Formats: sequence, structure tokens, C-alpha cells
Amino acid sequence: MAKFLLLIVFLSLQGCSAPLKIDMVSEVPDKRIKSLVLLNDNKFSSLVRRSLIKNGFQVKALPSIFNVTHKSEKLDISFDKAEAQFGIRHGGRLSSNNPCYSNGNASHFTEYEFELVNMRTNNTIFFVSKGGWTAWCTGGPTTDTTDLFGDLSKELGKLILRP
Repeated sequence: MAKFLLLIVFLSLQGCSAPLKIDMVSEVPDKRIKSLVLLNDNKFSSLVRRSLIKNGFQVKALPSIFNVTHKSEKLDISFDKAEAQFGIRHGGRLSSNNPCYSNGNASHFTEYEFELVNMRTNNTIFFVSKGGWTAWCTGGPTTDTTDLFGDLSKELGKLILRP
């Protein structure tokens, strides 16, 4: 009976992770998308940036470095010129499996999502999401990925890094 209760407690701590999911909202542009900017910031942004770079993307450090001003007799219009045409908005839901006691750098997400946005049209192109660990966690669910951001970056690359 004690083993059964221990098993129930262990399984309840495992948490559930969402499988890979792709939601297409609009057509992927015909051109090959190589350069991106991150449109938001959270504590996982540096890991997301690294995984995108490792998977063949150029990730601009800032969304904009130039301010453009159009002057006329009646009105001056100022705006920031985008460094890349496409941006990634990213975020997710942490699961109850946190923290990982054997690896302080590992976080478990029930789901983490990348949203590809065309910054010229301000339209979402697609969402890619998945759950899992950001790094190896001894004692964590063995069926989950241990490179969540890498998996999402690879899937993003399959969709837009076409030759």
C-alpha cells in the first residue's frame, strides 16, 4: 500500500506537458526568413536567443536602432525603423514541477509558445508551442524534452528556413 501511495505522489508531481503544436494563421512568406528580433523580454529570453542562433537564425540585439522623422510644414512624424521584418513573441506557463532540485538551471513548462509576427504588416503568421524541460533534470519526467527552446527553434527553422 505504501508503494502504491508513493507511486501516486510521484506521478502527480510529474506534471503534464503539451505536445508539439503548430497553428498557422496566415501564409508563410515565400522568401527565406533568416533575421529575427525578440519582441518581448522575460527571464528566459537569453536562452531563447541562444537556441535560435544555434539553429541558424540571426537574432538582432534590439528591435530598432534608428529613429526616422518625416517632416512637413504641418506635422513631424517620428517612428523607430525595424531592424528585421519578422519578430518572435515568446512565453509560457511553468508547471508544478518547478524547481528542479538536481539542476537549478532547468525549468519545466506545461507549454511554451513562439509567435512569428510580420512587423511590416503587424500580422501573426503562426504559433509553435510545446511543453517540457529547458535542461536535463534528474528525477524529472523522462518522456519530456530536455531542450525545449532548441526543439521550438528547430521547428521554427523547418517552417521558415527554406532553401
